[in-house]
Amino acid sequence: MASQSVATAVSPQTTYAGLGPRISAHLIDITIALTVILASGFLMRYLQTLGLWTMPGGAQDPVTIWHALPAAAQLAVILAFVISKGSFYSGFFQASAWQASIGKRLLGLYVTDTAGKRLGLIRSLGRSFAKDFFNAIPFLGAASVATIAATSRRQALHDYTARTVVLKGRPPESGSPGLWRIVVGFGIQSLWYIATMVAIFRTLR
Repeated sequence: MASQSVATAVSPQTTYAGLGPRISAHLIDITIALTVILASGFLMRYLQTLGLWTMPGGAQDPVTIWHALPAAAQLAVILAFVISKGSFYSGFFQASAWQASIGKRLLGLYVTDTAGKRLGLIRSLGRSFAKDFFNAIPFLGAASVATIAATSRRQALHDYTARTVVLKGRPPESGSPGLWRIVVGFGIQSLWYIATMVAIFRTLR
């Protein structure tokens, strides 16, 4: 009974976003995240010219560098790449007046809870990290795609986890994401990546 009232809270006036638009929005967001990583790489090159870090043993080949790192450093690098995929960026934007990442906004999609309300920041971040976790495991990523295609409210696994839905259209609240969300959302993932890499390479000099 309760689940029916929750389901009807958003359905009369809105349409759930299907698999195609959601995948397209995700690809846009991945492209944005890769652009941030690329920009971070250029900044790291500049920091290298200033002598703030050097390649381990002067190595240039990425495979050689990877094998030169201890297990803890390798784990830190993997974590830095995961963070750089945009979990913070997506979480901060989804909790804004847009209720959407840039990819979703461009394609006319937005995220709400199952009662049709805007997400708080903690819940939005939890949804973003849950999405990255499920997508990192192939069979869970495939299951998530299947649940979007097969369920009535087009919910992925991370939507079930965070109790959210993705809708077509624009949220009732108007406004921009806010400058501070843009700076923090992109800044965290960029600085986390740079700080991790510089810290690791400095210890190996």
